[in-house]
Amino acid sequence: MGSNKQKKIQGSVNLQIEAGRFVTNDYADMTLGFQTNIIANSRTEKIERYMDIGHLINTDHNSFKTTESVLVHLNKNDDVWLQTDDAKNLDSTGIQSASDCPAIAFMTTLKKTLTHIQSGVQLKFDNVILNSGNAFNSFHGNFVAPRTGTYFFTYTITGTAHSWIYIRLLRNGLDIGHLINPDHNSFFKTTESVLVHLNKNDDVWLQTDDAKNLDSTGIQSGPYHLESHFAGFLLFCS
Repeated sequence: MGSNKQKKIQGSVNLQIEAGRFVTNDYADMTLGFQTNIIANSRTEKIERYMDIGHLINTDHNSFKTTESVLVHLNKNDDVWLQTDDAKNLDSTGIQSASDCPAIAFMTTLKKTLTHIQSGVQLKFDNVILNSGNAFNSFHGNFVAPRTGTYFFTYTITGTAHSWIYIRLLRNGLDIGHLINPDHNSFFKTTESVLVHLNKNDDVWLQTDDAKNLDSTGIQSGPYHLESHFAGFLLFCS
């Protein structure tokens, strides 16, 4: 057992524990230790012993998650806590809590079938089912990233009979996804899904391209407004 005593982390230091995982924004060295309280006979004397039972290092990085797990035998009243050690880059070292990364998710469909669709038109999915964080604007049909991070987007297009159209997923006007709904005799459903890194305030929307058969090209809403939809969510912040 080590003879050096270690102090518990005071309330001014906030360590966020998420199922035993720690997310830090720079460099931190975590020590998991416990305190053993021994009471001899009926005396009130308390002898304190401190020792490490786990150790985790989180080195310099852009954003990094590390995990440490231990199995340990504890006696009744043993005290277990987390304590930092060997911290560097003090101005930037921190531990990210779950609340630092907001819950952002949306799911939206069409209130009615879109007909006579032309090229270069921004699609406006106006039937909002979910909009956690209010990042999706149903009036304009676009999603504006509230935080820098990795996002997942998916969109499904059910074309009306004899439709021919491309649907582009754009970020600030540049393609990040592409879907084709070709000429067919009946309703045809196609789906595109992407994972993409977005910076804060990046703008994402769907836009038509290369539309043909303009008299018959359309996007089906369906009886329950679920045949075509646009959805996405923030996977994690960075």
